[in-house]
Amino acid sequence: SNGEATVSLLLSDQPGDYALQGAFAGTQAYIASTTARSFTINKQATALAMMPSTLSIAPQASAAMTATLQDAAQRGLRERTVLFVISNDSNAIVYSRAIMTDFQGRAPLDVGPAQLDAGDYSVTAYFGGGSPIDALTLSDVFYEQATATGTIMVTAPTLPDTQITGQPDDPSSSASATFTFVGSSGNGAFTFECQLDGGTFTGCSSPQVYDNLAEGSHTFAVRAVDAARNVDPTPATYTWMVQVAPGEFVGSCGDYTVYRTGPEQFVAPGWNGAIVVGTSGDDTLKGGSGSQLILGLAGNDKIKGGSKDDILCGNAGHDELDGGSGADQLYGGDGNDMLKGGSFDDQLDGGSGNDQLDGGSGNDVLSGGLDNDLLDGGAGHDTLSGGDGDDRLDAGPGNDTLTGGSGADQFSGGPGSDRATDLNPAEGDQDRGGLEFFGPGASSSQLDSGPGTLPTAQFFLPFVSH
Repeated sequence: SNGEATVSLLLSDQPGDYALQGAFAGTQAYIASTTARSFTINKQATALAMMPSTLSIAPQASAAMTATLQDAAQRGLRERTVLFVISNDSNAIVYSRAIMTDFQGRAPLDVGPAQLDAGDYSVTAYFGGGSPIDALTLSDVFYEQATATGTIMVTAPTLPDTQITGQPDDPSSSASATFTFVGSSGNGAFTFECQLDGGTFTGCSSPQVYDNLAEGSHTFAVRAVDAARNVDPTPATYTWMVQVAPGEFVGSCGDYTVYRTGPEQFVAPGWNGAIVVGTSGDDTLKGGSGSQLILGLAGNDKIKGGSKDDILCGNAGHDELDGGSGADQLYGGDGNDMLKGGSFDDQLDGGSGNDQLDGGSGNDVLSGGLDNDLLDGGAGHDTLSGGDGDDRLDAGPGNDTLTGGSGADQFSGGPGSDRATDLNPAEGDQDRGGLEFFGPGASSSQLDSGPGTLPTAQFFLPFVSH
């Protein structure tokens, strides 16, 4: 009645700018006319939410973060593409994946394939645009773009640790070995894996026993493994030598143990030179060419080395040992012994008894041991130690170091700079001259610089002439 015409339209076209036109065809009384009106169809609002917003996992573990896409009426939008981007703390993209929403608008992301190491990561879900990946376009015809963010914290677990608490001796004379061990883990229960000589790690428990081991070096390793299969990155290890006794025990000489393997046949594990063994009586033993290990056993023995590096052991009895040339080791053992080093750098050990030690030339190390000993360094830079008892230490030429040990000792220097480390008049020690440096026991003003005497009864000189 008022000339208005109303029309209601259900618009299903995609968003954009449109024009609505109206036309009047006219009548006999009115002319025809038209009108037009422009309008815009906007994209529908959306919301994107991330659950959980923060995820804590172990390195390279699997876990899910879900982005939910809804319209303005909070209805889930199905079959829409959501792009997930995981970046490290330097904003570098380490993983991305596009996922289609389900009928409730949910897009679940499994972070396991990202293989994330320990550290903090940001996760961003994109819908409808804003992709940081140039080759990927996310525009949606009907819905506005939306983003959601989250955080992944990857925390390295406390790795298991392992300790060996019991092991065989090194070296060991047994072909069997028993190991005990303990472990710890910050991730609950754990088990052990053992390895022998670089083989495969296999399950084991404490104690672990190995039998029928071959002679030679062996290495045992053990590691704890927790329930999540986290492995101790630094397994506990132990290396030892199996040296099964090759025959009848004869005796020890220096660092070596001598065994009898047959008539006049001897071995000493680790020694590569010749071996000469005396008897329980008085022996005269002499080595040949090459390095010699000579063991006198009981009796008053005379032992002479050769031109190479020898080891001479008098053992029981009053023995004479002459190293000859070469860097030799001389051990007097029990009894009143006479040891002569000779040339080169020698080591002389008197053992128990009243011993006489002569280093000869070279830089020698002399140790008197028990009882009252006479030590003569000879030429070279020597180290003299009297040990227990009332000892006499003569430095000889060279820069020497003299240590008397317990007892009333006499110290004599010589050409060169000589030092007494423990000269103490309160213990009966005497300075017989020639010393330039003194240890903490006395100052030079306290010392008797005269020649001094040591009662002859204090020394037993076993060999007057030969």
